[in-house]
Amino acid sequence: MRFIGSIPDPQLAERFSDYLVALGIANQVEQGTSGFAVWVHDDDHIERSKSELSSFLTDPNRGQYSQASDAAQRVREDQHRRDESLRKNYIDYRTRFAGLASKPMPVTIALAILCATVAVFTQFGEKRDDIQAWLRFGNLSSEEMVQDLVESIKNINRPQVRSFKLVPPGMQEILHGQVWRLFTPMFLHFGLMHFVFNMLWLLDLGAIIERRLGSLALLAIVLCVAALSNLAQFYWNGPNFGGMSGVVYGLFGYVWVKSRVEPQLGMRLHQQTITVMLIWLVVCIVGIIPHVANAAHVVGLIVGVVLAHAPYSWRKMKQKQRAL
Repeated sequence: MRFIGSIPDPQLAERFSDYLVALGIANQVEQGTSGFAVWVHDDDHIERSKSELSSFLTDPNRGQYSQASDAAQRVREDQHRRDESLRKNYIDYRTRFAGLASKPMPVTIALAILCATVAVFTQFGEKRDDIQAWLRFGNLSSEEMVQDLVESIKNINRPQVRSFKLVPPGMQEILHGQVWRLFTPMFLHFGLMHFVFNMLWLLDLGAIIERRLGSLALLAIVLCVAALSNLAQFYWNGPNFGGMSGVVYGLFGYVWVKSRVEPQLGMRLHQQTITVMLIWLVVCIVGIIPHVANAAHVVGLIVGVVLAHAPYSWRKMKQKQRAL
């Protein structure tokens, strides 16, 4: 902003300011020691503004000056409307998510509390009681599943015995209405480290999603990932499994993809976090860490990635169709 001169009378200073505004020259008038100082915002308008001021001081009552007030008012109103439109559409990513750290995350906390409660009552999986039996995917042992399957196969060629099942043994409880078993294995943990590892990731990744997309969105993602990852683990290795790690990998995959395709959501993962999660996945798959629900990890990750990318891909497809 540059000073171009002074006008002794306040009314004349206002008249000249309106005239400059009508010409499209942004300016500001301030009271000074020797009158009212005129400042011009854009340096490109300095020379013209000085010339206009010189002409104005010669004859401030000329018609073009006295009629500038209405034109200046219209210019200011148009500018105000543009500023309001920009303000509504402006997204300041530096401050948009500043308040999220204090936003409640009831679903994330509730899941962690349920896991902790089950861990305490089952002594981190050591106590095989009714609680664990009620939460497991199924209660047949591996030997019982194999025996049931063999018996079913034997009965295929017996017309009088129609007991062969397309569904593997071990899902009888679910098929008879105990649908919660599709989800509840995520609350079972076997050992303190198993529990702590999963809870740290759950609290971190769950908070990212819940604080940005809401509790219902997180709950829907968790239930979808839990059901599909648990089914995968059951088909891969039977019903004797548990843990939140399949869900954790689903949440990881979801946040990872969203950070790439929809960065405006504010979901961020450090590269170190991505590296650790992927290395841990591979280490478990190759058997360096034994007794791990690898099928739940892999399928959970895939489901999370699909859930994150599918809406984005759908919108892109619709946009292309409308553009044609």
